[in-house]
Amino acid sequence: MDTYNLPSETGRFISEVKNLSGWTGCKADESKSLFSSVERDITRLIKYLETNSSSIKIMEERLDLVKKENAQLSKEILDQQYEFKAAHENLSKEIRNLSKKNIELKEENTNIKTKVKNLHNMIKIKESQTLELENQCEVMKNSIENLQKLCDVDTIQSDEINLPSKSSCVIESCLLKLRHKLENTNDECHRISKLLEMKEMENDNMNSQLLLLTTKHEKLSTRINQLTNNNEQLKEEIVEKNNSIEYLTSQLTNSNQKVSELEGSLHDIQSKLIESEEIQKSTKLNLEQVKLENNELHEKLNKLNEDLLNMAQYPDLNGPIIFENENNEKSVDEELKGQIRANELRITLLMEQTKRLRNAVLVINDKKQNMNDNNNNNEIQLMNETTELMSPEIDHLLLTDDIDNATSIIRPNSISSLDNILSDHQSVKEDHSRIRQKTYTKPNIISSEVNGNNSSIQLWSGPSTTRKGSSRPQSRKRK
Repeated sequence: MDTYNLPSETGRFISEVKNLSGWTGCKADESKSLFSSVERDITRLIKYLETNSSSIKIMEERLDLVKKENAQLSKEILDQQYEFKAAHENLSKEIRNLSKKNIELKEENTNIKTKVKNLHNMIKIKESQTLELENQCEVMKNSIENLQKLCDVDTIQSDEINLPSKSSCVIESCLLKLRHKLENTNDECHRISKLLEMKEMENDNMNSQLLLLTTKHEKLSTRINQLTNNNEQLKEEIVEKNNSIEYLTSQLTNSNQKVSELEGSLHDIQSKLIESEEIQKSTKLNLEQVKLENNELHEKLNKLNEDLLNMAQYPDLNGPIIFENENNEKSVDEELKGQIRANELRITLLMEQTKRLRNAVLVINDKKQNMNDNNNNNEIQLMNETTELMSPEIDHLLLTDDIDNATSIIRPNSISSLDNILSDHQSVKEDHSRIRQKTYTKPNIISSEVNGNNSSIQLWSGPSTTRKGSSRPQSRKRK
């Protein structure tokens, strides 16, 4: 916010008020113009403050909108963060479960592989056993054939065989044994065939289990591949989500920085608004003080104008008082009172002039003391010069405003040391001449303003002036 400087008219008015002690009188129109200029400046300042307040309100509204947008963004970011966290947790849980399942499937796969290996080994063992059993069956078949052949031999007639009786008994017993063996071998063959069937059934079951395990292994491998692909996709999604979270966090930090900057600017604007309000209050107080001082100035101006009118109406009396109409006592009384008032005013002015002259004498004494301190050899000469300056002739010349004669009496070597004193006396002379000019600028005043349209009294107003209300030359009469 720009600083407001007071205009030149207000500064001029303030300088006039500050120099009120040396004020000799101004016109009422000038004071009114100064007061109106101050009022214009204050209205300008109020408009300036109003525009600043409106701009501050607009900035506050914009800041509120930005805060609302940032709040919405922060809510959205928090919601997305919560969603991302939940999704991340779910994905991590799924990944953990998939990893566990993968580990379990790997263990099952290893177990299935071990089982398949064991089954292959068992199948090989069973095949070897079946081969042995087949070999045994062939051996048994051969033995059975041999036994059958032997049994066929039993049908041979004993007559055909020329053997002894004892040998026939032995052969029968052998045949019985062989028959028992044959029966046993048949039973064993049936049992072995059943075992072979059982082994084949077991083989078929093992093959079916092997097929099931292979299909299950293929399914598990495909499932593992799918899970690995899903895991990679989930990892990629997690990376993307982390990147989006970082981007959103950066946006959030930027928005927070903007909010902090806007809050700082709002704080500055509020402080400047407070300062502007204080300036407005101070200007209002100054306006009130200026109004009071202006009223006092108007009062003093009116009083001085009245004094000037009175002094112009009743000039200095250096001769007898002349009355044209002595019968009108009321007009005589008013004239005498006005003359007394004018004389009192002149007395006050003369007292002020005597004070200034005494101050000039004190300045001369101070100069004398300084000269005594600086140069002790010229002490007697300075004393003579000051005594000459303090002589009655010089005082008479200074009081009668004859500065040229007074300076001619003073010695030339003391003129340089008394320039300030002579300038003071010159200012006194100028003030006195100005007052006299103001006093005698209005020698002719309408009689109705003072005597109430009564021209019976005539006072002496100097050698070249005529008393108001009289058109004939004055004749001096002493009352």
